Amino acid sequence: MSHPIKNCHPLNYLPEEIHRLALSVRAEEIRRLNSTSLLDSANFSSMCFDSKTFSIICEFHWFANSIVNYGRLVAFVEIMGKKEWGIEQLSDKEVGLAVKEHCRNYVQRVMPNLYTWRNKVSAHFAATDPFSVDNWGTLQDSVLHPVSYSRPYFFANSHDYSKGGEVSEIPEWSLTKTFENLSNRFFPERALRKLG
Repeated sequence: MSHPIKNCHPLNYLPEEIHRLALSVRAEEIRRLNSTSLLDSANFSSMCFDSKTFSIICEFHWFANSIVNYGRLVAFVEIMGKKEWGIEQLSDKEVGLAVKEHCRNYVQRVMPNLYTWRNKVSAHFAATDPFSVDNWGTLQDSVLHPVSYSRPYFFANSHDYSKGGEVSEIPEWSLTKTFENLSNRFFPERALRKLG
């Protein structure tokens, strides 16, 4: 049986760039770990506002969007193959809904923290498209400085933020640790240099 989905090019190019982003952040983690600079070698630091920091923050945004898209695409190919649906069947309302639900459930299960962060920060800031379930803490946290360094990793949202007694629901995650965990599932041939 041939697979019903043809020419699914993002399965080829997304892993390349996802890996490149993880390599870039890992290189900065290694540089900081080996640095003799007092500022670089701090056990914890909130990111400063300089061009290198901006680059790392953007890499977190791009990584979150790209790997969630990749995960959704893996789930898409999975359900389309299992059901033997072709692309033309997506216009059927029930098929489209089943695909949408399967893809969403897959990424929620495989990368829950990343999926939430992507939805509340990198796909769009929760404050710019508020849902009724978003509390004040989440809305304000979505537009705060999102990345910090906690030796030896960079983390998104490694802080607890609350506003008006409502605690943000935006979770913490590390780009390089996430890459290492998900690469076993998605692209085991890709690796990062070890820390230390």
